[in-house]
Amino acid sequence: MDSPRLSRRLLRSALSALTLALVTTALVGGGAHERSPALSDTAASATMTFDEEFDGSAGSAVNGSRWQIETGDNVDNHERQYYTAGNSNAALDGQGHLVITARKENPNNYQCWYGTCQYTSARL
Repeated sequence: MDSPRLSRRLLRSALSALTLALVTTALVGGGAHERSPALSDTAASATMTFDEEFDGSAGSAVNGSRWQIETGDNVDNHERQYYTAGNSNAALDGQGHLVITARKENPNNYQCWYGTCQYTSARL
């Protein structure tokens, strides 16, 4: 039967060997594999497909030619808000950001799947 000291020594030796193996693998690079291209190489060859700067004035609505605003209660996934049009729930902040705001309100007596809606929000 092994003594507790011998068991601790074996455990310590095994952990040391494992640590050394992991560090060596990390320093060497994990073995032979191809180097992936640098990020700058990839970015230089990429083609932008969509760009939106949200550069309108504070409080203005999103660009309707680029964004489709959905309205309604989205009964399919049982969300609890009514999506509105306009800039009450989705507006630019004047600093290049789109702000989507959920509000606990129902100014037009919107009806949701569960009854009278309690919240409004935006979905683009």
